[in-house]
Formats: sequence, C-alpha cells, structure tokens
Amino acid sequence: DITRRKRVEGDLRRSEGELRALAGRLISAKEEENRRLARELHDVFSQRLAVLAMDVSAIEKEQSSSSNPLRKSLQQIGSEIERLATDVHLLSRELHPSIIDHLGLIAALRSECTTFSKQRGISAELFASDVPDSFPADISLSLYRIAQESLWNVAKHAQAQNVRLAIAEGDGQVILTVADDGIGFDLNRGKGKESLGLVSIEERARLLGGSFVIQSQPGKGTKVEVRIPLPHRGV
Repeated sequence: DITRRKRVEGDLRRSEGELRALAGRLISAKEEENRRLARELHDVFSQRLAVLAMDVSAIEKEQSSSSNPLRKSLQQIGSEIERLATDVHLLSRELHPSIIDHLGLIAALRSECTTFSKQRGISAELFASDVPDSFPADISLSLYRIAQESLWNVAKHAQAQNVRLAIAEGDGQVILTVADDGIGFDLNRGKGKESLGLVSIEERARLLGGSFVIQSQPGKGTKVEVRIPLPHRGV
C-alpha cells in the first residue's frame, strides 16, 4: 500500500509539473502572438487610417462653402476615422505595450495608471523610488501584465476609490504591490474560488521563480504582492 501510494503521489507530481510547463508555454505563445498582432495593427491599419484621414481632409478643403452638405459629411467621416484610429491604438497597446520596449517598465506602469484612472474613474498612482527604468524583458512584461490584471480585478470587484501601485528593488528581487481601499473579502471563504485573474498572476510569478501573496479583509481593501528574483548583474 505504501509503495502504491508513493507511486500515485509521484504520478501526481509529474502531472502537475507537466501542467505547469504547459501553462508556461501557453502564456509565452500568447504573448508572442499578441506582439505580432500589435505590430500588424500599428504598421498596417494605423498607417492606412492615417492616409485615409489625410485624403478626407484634402477633399474637405476643396469644398469652399462651409454650408456645403458634402463638407459636413466629410467632417463627420474625418471625426469617425480619428475615433477608429484611437481605438486601434488602444487595442494595439492592450495586445503588447510597446512603451515597455522604448521607455521601460516604470513609464509603462505610469501610463497604465493614467489610462486606468481616466477609463474607470478610480484614482491610481504609482510609487517607485531607486528603481531602474527597465528590467530583463521577460520580467518587465510579466510585472506589467500582473499590474494590469490586478487593476482589472480592482475595477471589477473592489468597489474602490483609490489604488496604489508600488515597485521596489531589494535583496536581489523586484517587489510589486497593488493595494486598494475597496470592500475586500474573506480569504478563508474565498479559498477554492480564485478568479482566473489571480490564477494568472500566480502563474506568471511562478514561471519566473517568484512568489505571490494576497492579503484582504472585509471592509479593509485588498493587497497583492509579487516578488520576482532578479538575475545577478555583472560587476
């Protein structure tokens, strides 16, 4: 019986390891596909919309009379093209935040806080001190996605007025916390009912050898903390 039980436990551990490896490959494949789609949206659709907007503007200028019904229609079409271009830009940014590649993680997180506050009406602030602008690419993207998912959970569940993001570096690791002043929840009652968002956060942290902790109490908000080890830097 003992031998049989150990064999079953070993099979379960192997199965769990295989599932986690599969989850990691799926996350990597999804991010790669997102990057490709974002690049296509930017390089193809955004440029075509820009050309179309210029063509409409040129035709509009040829209509000298401001009361010309055609000119008014062209103005409306131009406005619609601008809104569509904005939507394409936001979708491209959602798929892959190119700002990380160009300006680094801190700038990307600040931008995400600004966008979140405008869209959700919830004050979001980032606090970062003595932190480099960029980290290794896989760590930067994972931390950005974790922050993004945490903010989404706040908007969906917390009923919060304010959310505070903080990022710090110390003891060979980077620490990201997301804390809100929302309604919170009972962790004991919530066990086994974790949202896909929390599962995604935990899995992203685990894939980088990190840890994930959530603290919450009814009426006292929720705090998510993720710690990711950093590779040793050369002297």
